[in-house]
Amino acid sequence: MLADTTRLTAFHNAMAEVIANSDCVLDAGTGTGILAAMASHLTAGRVVGVEYLKDTASFAKQALQASHPGRVDVIQGNAAQVDIGTPPDVVVSETIGALGPEENIVGLTHALRQRYPDIGAPSSRHGCASWRNRSSPRRRTLFAQAPSERSRGSSRAVCRSQP
Repeated sequence: MLADTTRLTAFHNAMAEVIANSDCVLDAGTGTGILAAMASHLTAGRVVGVEYLKDTASFAKQALQASHPGRVDVIQGNAAQVDIGTPPDVVVSETIGALGPEENIVGLTHALRQRYPDIGAPSSRHGCASWRNRSSPRRRTLFAQAPSERSRGSSRAVCRSQP
């Protein structure tokens, strides 16, 4: 993902349409922290990356502390169970594995909806889903990153809006 500039640009553009200046953003399954880093440029609010794997969380914490000091908190644990304090206004996630469901995107999305019921329903499409708090005055917009049929190395953004 880090070398796929087309995909990263699509993620950034999707998040830029959803994240407001003071939003609290949760990056569920932060991995390297790339989406959390992007979110930290889009909001002055708190950004939290939660990663299940201990070594990956440690790497993300070190990388984000070096590149974005004090802007992103990284927590090791299950994103649907970790207490991040204030509920997020926006959730972003890229938890689809190379084969599809092995990173548990469906279960994670369902658990996050149960934990944060005021967050708008996420898209059922795979990839990066960003969704806003329903109590927000702005329209809820859902974004998904789907693989391109043209090649394995490129992607295209798929956007869906809900009134």
